Amino acid sequence: MYKWIRETVLRKETKCKACKSREKLVVHHLNYKNKGFETSKDVLLLCEECHNQIHRLVKGYDDDLERITWLYVRNKF
Repeated sequence: MYKWIRETVLRKETKCKACKSREKLVVHHLNYKNKGFETSKDVLLLCEECHNQIHRLVKGYDDDLERITWLYVRNKF
């Protein structure tokens, strides 16, 4: 299921949700509650740089992954 949702997001979205880059895009999990059965609400398109930054910020706070991701995306502007 993840492969399908990943391909769908990559077709629909064209830039990083945080910085608007179109380079090195990756599909980021907002949470792992539905891992293997993700929906579009469980993932977000980010560039590799923003994705890595979020995972550095969330390290040790995995339960806050979704909250930290949205704070990062909103404050990137």
